[in-house]
Amino acid sequence: MVTPILKKSKKYWNFRYTFSVLSFSCFFNFLVFKLLTTSSYYGCWNFKKDGMKVTKKWGVIPYRQNSRGKVEFLIVSTAGGKWVFPKGNLIKRLGPTRTAQLEAYEEAGIAGDISPSPYTIKVGTTKFFFYPLQVSKVFKDWPESNVRARKWVRPKEAANYLRRRPFKQMLRTATMELV
Repeated sequence: MVTPILKKSKKYWNFRYTFSVLSFSCFFNFLVFKLLTTSSYYGCWNFKKDGMKVTKKWGVIPYRQNSRGKVEFLIVSTAGGKWVFPKGNLIKRLGPTRTAQLEAYEEAGIAGDISPSPYTIKVGTTKFFFYPLQVSKVFKDWPESNVRARKWVRPKEAANYLRRRPFKQMLRTATMELV
């Protein structure tokens, strides 16, 4: 007796195709996850091990000494009416310090000497890198002048304008080191 050759049903091939696509998809996702979690200092997005996104922002803490020798900080307004230090996403081809300087120019219309070592703080899932910037030039017109206002304030006043506790703590630390 000859046993008939069993034909593989359409359902079998669909299952096999779906399984191979899913396994490739899982492998691809694993590779992307691995690349993003092992990425270096540069990059705007990273992933934590538990899958939560971490956003990175670079900015400056602009300061100057007034005529009495006291330190003042520059803060800028946001569209929502809050006051913050100039900051933004990393531009990879510029690097962290030049990105921070560019954000200072775009958002506050300032230029100056930047410190090579940043203050790092974390608020929720966002990690901030702020470089102290001693302001030497203030421009009358700047790219976001029609959207933002800027204000020079003393350290205690700046703490009242800044809403989040990590920013206030960073400002306190910067004030002690800059004075």
